[in-house]
Amino acid sequence: MVTLTVNKHCNLNCSFCSNDNFDSVFDDPNSEPSLNELKRRLSIFCQEKKRDTLTITGGEPTFRKDLFDLLDYSNSFNFSKIFLLSNGCRFYYLDYCQHFTKYSNLEIEIPLHHFDSNIHNGLVRTPNSFKYALKGIQNLISIGVKVNLRLILFKQNYLDLVEYANFVNKNLQGINKVVFIYPRIEGSAKKNDDSLIVPYSKLIFNVHKSLEKLSEFNIDYEILHFPFCILNSKYWSKTLKSPYAMDNSICSKCNKKSICSGISIDYVDKFGLLELKKFE
Repeated sequence: MVTLTVNKHCNLNCSFCSNDNFDSVFDDPNSEPSLNELKRRLSIFCQEKKRDTLTITGGEPTFRKDLFDLLDYSNSFNFSKIFLLSNGCRFYYLDYCQHFTKYSNLEIEIPLHHFDSNIHNGLVRTPNSFKYALKGIQNLISIGVKVNLRLILFKQNYLDLVEYANFVNKNLQGINKVVFIYPRIEGSAKKNDDSLIVPYSKLIFNVHKSLEKLSEFNIDYEILHFPFCILNSKYWSKTLKSPYAMDNSICSKCNKKSICSGISIDYVDKFGLLELKKFE
């Protein structure tokens, strides 16, 4: 997998943003890379070894006027999938959405953190963002563009996950999948962790119930940043591998460590290891 960060500008002010420090991403933190520079980086990544998927992220990638040039160039590498991470607001405009229909390997990932606009808007600290994101998702689905719904789990939404599944089934028929994400405790999320972050043991019951409900509706899903010892084993095949270190005393001795997502150091610092168990 290749991850390409294309800009730092964003029109939201998310309380949990983990991409709020671009000094380590861009050579010059005061400017954003040119299209030629992004092409050069992508070429280098793909020369190193065969890459199957590309993730384009920001900032907010849709602010780049040359985004379609970048997508066209990216397709020359024959990625099986290209993921575009966006807050979804610009897809409110159907004319803009139409430009994405020609990319058959594209999946656009858009967060919707609650079915209550006040809670979603509060988390991203931007008025009307829920209205724009929801309409954007519906626009993309209506013209056949694949959309993955990103649901990051916080104190503000974890009790309402079954209702969230019902909302998706009623209002977002045709969604490609829902991705349940445990937040990375870094950047703004770390600054605001006391008001946002819930331990795995407190939210996992509601996650399981929501996954069951989505299964009833035949809506696909994936799970990110969840270690196997937290999840019911029937969901292991739906977890995405994440690059978390597993050098703590539990994970390092577990026989699932080669396929498990592990657990972040920041999580261990905040909650400890009591929830974890190793598989012998």
